[in-house]
Amino acid sequence: MGHASRGRRPTYLHLNEDRAGIFGINIQPVTTDIALANLSGHFLAQESMLTPVSSDKFVKQVSQRINELKKEHPQMAYEGIGVSLPGRVDLSTQKFVFAPNLGWREID
Repeated sequence: MGHASRGRRPTYLHLNEDRAGIFGINIQPVTTDIALANLSGHFLAQESMLTPVSSDKFVKQVSQRINELKKEHPQMAYEGIGVSLPGRVDLSTQKFVFAPNLGWREID
């Protein structure tokens, strides 16, 4: 408990930084980086993989790795996934439209 000159004593709160995790995916033409961070931004896991030529194969591999990381950290709730893409996204449809360096088109 804290001390205040008037009124109720303050109760100090803190963020439970290990309650939730956030995934980050950075897609590059040759490699893709995947990271898991806690709410304070500290990396709990970080790794790279080769970026497959096929978008379907890519989605399957990344999904599998994210599920494995979730199993490695079962105490956490997961708040979201941030993705960095080397191409255009249609904001109205939320679809990946075109990435000339990857050769991918129209990915949902």
